[in-house]
Amino acid sequence: MMLSPESFMEHCIKGKTYEEAVAVLNDMRSESERLEKLLKEDPFSDEVMVRPSPDTVISFYKIYFRYVKKYFEEKGWDYSFPETVIADERFNKRLDDLTSVSLAIGPCFRGQELNLVIFDGEKLISNIPDSRTGSGDDPAGNDDHSPDRKRVDREEFITKLKDLHIGEWDEEYHDLQVMDGTEWEAEFKFSDGSKKLFMGSNKYPMNFEDFMELMGVEYEII
Repeated sequence: MMLSPESFMEHCIKGKTYEEAVAVLNDMRSESERLEKLLKEDPFSDEVMVRPSPDTVISFYKIYFRYVKKYFEEKGWDYSFPETVIADERFNKRLDDLTSVSLAIGPCFRGQELNLVIFDGEKLISNIPDSRTGSGDDPAGNDDHSPDRKRVDREEFITKLKDLHIGEWDEEYHDLQVMDGTEWEAEFKFSDGSKKLFMGSNKYPMNFEDFMELMGVEYEII
């Protein structure tokens, strides 16, 4: 079982000297790198099958690093944090320039349902159903008055997105032991024309269900 971020801070970081805290971070960083290498080189090994899984451990480590970074900043301590922490901060800043976000999810090879969120000034049009099979509504959201759509506050939505720390996600998640099942794709578009894509099949970021809820998507994942 993994410690909650708060328990990790209390038991492993707070009250320690700078050198002791850095030693904890270095050990955690080395273990994270080892587990990532294991998942790439030997994804069917016995260690991958144990609980908590390497994926879960790595996900918790990312959260721990984020908490420790804030603590170090308050203490005025320096440390070269992993790229995932920096990437998350960078992604959250970009969310202020978000123009739309979409989530497509469904059975492999059988079409996906697409939910779209499009920004219109300080409001956004959310819960816009569309279909990758071509039978859905216009994904550009031209029909503002559709009863299936609702308008909510942009700032509130962006704040909730930032709280998910999606910048910590890997770009791809795949369970190589499952040949069928569920595919998904999340796309974020920004005002400068750039976009960021995350995708997967039968494997998800740890807080993926929270993201689905925010997007208004009801889909059972296993």
